[in-house]
Amino acid sequence: MIKKKENQSETYVNVMTKKKFYLALGKLILIFIVVTGASIKNSWDFNLFFSSLVEYFALYLLVQLLPLKWSVARYITSFISTLLFLINLGVVAFSGTFTTYIMWNNLENLSALGSSLLLYLFAIVLAVMISLLPIYSLRFNNIGKLVSFTFIVLIYIFMGIFGSKTPFLGWKDFVKEYYEVVRLTVNLGENTNEKQRVYKTFERSNVENGVKTNLNKPNIIIIFTEGFSSEIMDVNNDLGLNITPNLNQFSKETLNFTDYFNHTAATYRGVRGQLFSSQQYSEGYENGTSGVAKMLQTNQVSLQKILKKQGYQTMMINPEPEQKTWTTYLKHLGFDRIVSGSSDSLTTSVGEKILADQENYNLLFKQAVKMNSMEDPFLLVDYTYQTHVGVSTDMKYGDGKNTYLNKYYNLDDAFGKFWKKIKESGLVNNTMVIFTSDHSTFPDPIYNATFKTTRNYFAAPIPLMIYYPGVEPRNINVGGKNSLSLTPTVLDLLDDEEHLNYFLGDSLFSDTKNPFQYITAIQNKLYNTQGVSQKDTMRNVGIKLNNKALKYKLEEYYKISLNYR
Repeated sequence: MIKKKENQSETYVNVMTKKKFYLALGKLILIFIVVTGASIKNSWDFNLFFSSLVEYFALYLLVQLLPLKWSVARYITSFISTLLFLINLGVVAFSGTFTTYIMWNNLENLSALGSSLLLYLFAIVLAVMISLLPIYSLRFNNIGKLVSFTFIVLIYIFMGIFGSKTPFLGWKDFVKEYYEVVRLTVNLGENTNEKQRVYKTFERSNVENGVKTNLNKPNIIIIFTEGFSSEIMDVNNDLGLNITPNLNQFSKETLNFTDYFNHTAATYRGVRGQLFSSQQYSEGYENGTSGVAKMLQTNQVSLQKILKKQGYQTMMINPEPEQKTWTTYLKHLGFDRIVSGSSDSLTTSVGEKILADQENYNLLFKQAVKMNSMEDPFLLVDYTYQTHVGVSTDMKYGDGKNTYLNKYYNLDDAFGKFWKKIKESGLVNNTMVIFTSDHSTFPDPIYNATFKTTRNYFAAPIPLMIYYPGVEPRNINVGGKNSLSLTPTVLDLLDDEEHLNYFLGDSLFSDTKNPFQYITAIQNKLYNTQGVSQKDTMRNVGIKLNNKALKYKLEEYYKISLNYR
C-alpha cells in the first residue's frame, strides 16, 4: 500500500513536471513569435530580431543564477523581466521606438489612441499572460553559474559597444529620461523667484519686420492639422498617391514655406507654443485638470492677446469637447470663445464624442461667415483632430486598407470643400487663411513604410501655407527654421510689429540669426534643424543637438513659459 502511494506521488510529480516543461517551452515559443512579429512590423529589422533573442536568453540565464530553493523569487524575477521585455517590444512594434517619457505622459489622453486603443490593450493582456507562464529551472553547478554570468556581462558589453538597443535595456533610457524630467521640473518650481530676471532677459519691444503688405486688418483663419508632415503632400514626394489634390492646389495660391520644422511636440506644446512663440517644458496639465489654469498663468504674450487689443474678435474650435483636460487647457489660452458645434454634429470615437474633420471644416466656415458679419475683424483658430495616430475615418482611399492614406485623403477632401466655399462666399477678399500643423507626424513603422521614410525622431518639416488678399504665390525655403516663427510672421504680414513680447521666434521674412528658430525640443531631446531639408529627415540624418549653452538658456526660458508654483 505504501509503495503504491509512493508510485502515485511520483507519477503526479512527473505529470506536473511535464506540464511545467511544456508551459515553459510554450512561453519560449510565444516570445520567439512576438520577437519575429515585431521585427517584421519594423520592415524586418534583423538587428532588433537578433539582439532581442540574445537579450531574452540572457534574461533567462539571469533567473537561473538564483538558488533553486528561491522558487518564488525566480518566478517573480522571470515575470517582471519578461513583462518589461514584452511591453517595450510591443511599443517598438507599434511606434518604431522604445518607451519614451512623452509616451508615458500622453497616457493622460488615452482616447487619442482612437481605434488602436483596443489593439494596445489586447497586446498588454497578451504580454501579461505570456509573462505569467513558468520558466523551466535548469540545474547549474558553480562553474555553470560563472559561465552564465560571464555570458550575460559580455552580451551587454558588446551591445553597448555596437550601440544595439534592446527591449529590456531600453528601459534604462526611459528611467534616465524620467529622472531628468523630475529633476528639471522640481528645479523650475524652486526657482520661480528668478522669474522677473528671466522675463527681463527675454523681453523684446517689437517683432523684427521683413515684409510690407499694406493689409488693413484682414480676418485671420489659422488651421492646426493634427500631426501632419510636409512629406504627406503629393507635391512634396514622388509616390504618385494623389491623396492631397486640394492642398497641392492651395500651395500654388499661397506663400508656401518649405523646410519649415515643428518646434516641439505633442499637441499641447505645439498649439500653445506657436500662438505664443514659446517653448514649454511640460505640457501644462501635469498638476491635473484643476491645476491647468494656474500653470498657464504667466506674463506670456500671444497672437490672440495682441489682436484683441487691435479690436479683433477671437475664437478657437475645439474638436474634443469631452476631453476635459484639453478643453480646460483651451479655455485658458486667452480666446473670447471656444466652440465645438452642436451635439448632433459630433461623432463617437472610442466612447468619446469628437468633431470629425468634415464637420470641423463645416463649422469653421459657418463661424467665419458669422464673425465676418460683425463689425470687427476676427481671428479664428481651428485644430482638426482626425489625422491623429490611431484614429480612423469613414472616407476611404483606394481599397481602404491603409488608415493613414484614408485619413489624409479625408482631410484633403474636407479642406478642399472649405476652400471652395471661402472663395465663393467672398471671404477670400478680406481673409488671411493659414494651413499648418501642431507638429510633425510621429514616425511609426506603418507611416514610415507608407511614405518611404526611415526617420525615427519627432522632428520634421511641416506645411505652412499662407494666403491673403493680393498675395503673390511663391515657394520660400526657410532652411530649417521652425514653428516658433508663426506668430511673429503673422504680425509681420499685418505690419503690426510694435509689441512688448517674450517671443523666441522671429518673422520668417527677417534676416535675424536666432538660434531658437533652429531648435526642435522634444522633452529632453534637442534637435538642430539649421540647414536640414525634408530629404535629410526622410533619410534619418542625425540632427541631435549637444549644445550645453543653448540648453541652459532654454531651461531658463522654461521658468517663464509655465507657472510651476
